[in-house]
Amino acid sequence: MGSLTLPTIYFSKEDLKPGTQAWVSTCKQVCHALEEYGSFVAEFNKVSQDLRDTIFTTSEELFDLPLEVKKLNISDKPLRSYHCTKIIHESMCIENPDTIQGIQNFTNLMWPNGFDAFSESAHKMAQIMRELDRLVTKMVFEHYGVGKLYESHTETMEYSLKFSKYKEFEHIDGNIVSLPGHTDHTFSTLLLQSNVNGLEIQTKDGDWIVFDPPSHSSFIYNAGDAFMVWSNDRIRPCFHRVKIDGSKTRYSIALFTYNKGVIHTPDELVDDKHPLLYNPLDHLEYLRLLQWKLRGAAQKMYYPIKDHCGV
Repeated sequence: MGSLTLPTIYFSKEDLKPGTQAWVSTCKQVCHALEEYGSFVAEFNKVSQDLRDTIFTTSEELFDLPLEVKKLNISDKPLRSYHCTKIIHESMCIENPDTIQGIQNFTNLMWPNGFDAFSESAHKMAQIMRELDRLVTKMVFEHYGVGKLYESHTETMEYSLKFSKYKEFEHIDGNIVSLPGHTDHTFSTLLLQSNVNGLEIQTKDGDWIVFDPPSHSSFIYNAGDAFMVWSNDRIRPCFHRVKIDGSKTRYSIALFTYNKGVIHTPDELVDDKHPLLYNPLDHLEYLRLLQWKLRGAAQKMYYPIKDHCGV
């Protein structure tokens, strides 16, 4: 497992502009990585060391809040409220984190007197992650010959910024799987990890690759189930887990992307070699059904999206 690595793709090159050779080459790299792994390491130098340090420091303060305060993080949208599993893993979500209003709604709920360091760093990070996500999406659409659909697709997307904490344990030797293997039910996920590793990606052969960020500006990009539906199985959703050393606390921040409407596989991605595999997917409806199935479950259940909208 230690010898396996994910592809690393650089998105901050000066000549990375639509129509250039660098752009075409990077589009090809992105799609190859998503077809083979459903994942890749994304280097995006718009994240400064100071921003990274600030958002993880304030994340610790977020999870140190009293439980009754954290439980105020409630959403009428599925899978976006405060969650705690066996006191091992906690998560909280900010809806519409790319907007000032979305950030302030959450910050005022957690800290009625305000917490500028948190709100400013969270908003800045969400904007950077959204920019990177849209860049990747544009590259995928163009590589598959449906670039004309990119703008309308972007207009249907919404975002959630998820903060996660994996707690340390006493009297436990070795690593434990604190989040079982699964795919995300998103369109895509961008994740920034603290200095404690834990995220592992499974290859087609069943091996596990540890995500070990090479720099402070290293994200991991994971394709979600909805991206697989859109691509008619060209893109592989990333199957991953979190396996941690119980002696350390791990934090992560992830941008989850969702489609507010119905996802259709483009006609251009259907042919004799690639017959249509999915009916149109109402993303929110699927997530509501999934939340209902997960309610009361001790661990994350695996509910294949093909069972929901496969032809």
